[in-house]
Amino acid sequence: MIRSKHVVAFTTVALIAVSLTAGQQSSPTRVSDSDQEKKAVKKVEPVYPDNAQFVPVRGPVILEVVANEKGQVVEAKIVKGGNPVVQKPVLDAVKQWRYSPTYVDGKAVSVKFRVTVPIVLKK
Repeated sequence: MIRSKHVVAFTTVALIAVSLTAGQQSSPTRVSDSDQEKKAVKKVEPVYPDNAQFVPVRGPVILEVVANEKGQVVEAKIVKGGNPVVQKPVLDAVKQWRYSPTYVDGKAVSVKFRVTVPIVLKK
């Protein structure tokens, strides 16, 4: 009887440890922006509102991006640049971008990098 209690206790502890380990996600690996640019397999162009051509816009929009193990953008935030009128369309477009996976020691990993999107407004 005592033996079965130890087995149940050990099994419970092992399951909790496995659950905690499975729930932990390692932070994304920082990679070179230019290296990641070469891995882009799909880019969606921003669709700017009609009034964007009348808004003073200087320079590109720079974003901090996280792509998962499959190369899908799972997080994107604007670091600097652009006018709010163009920032949202750029953010929406970059969230649809896709990259080929990045491997470390033969295993696909999530990566963090910066993306620079030039603002090109048609007049």
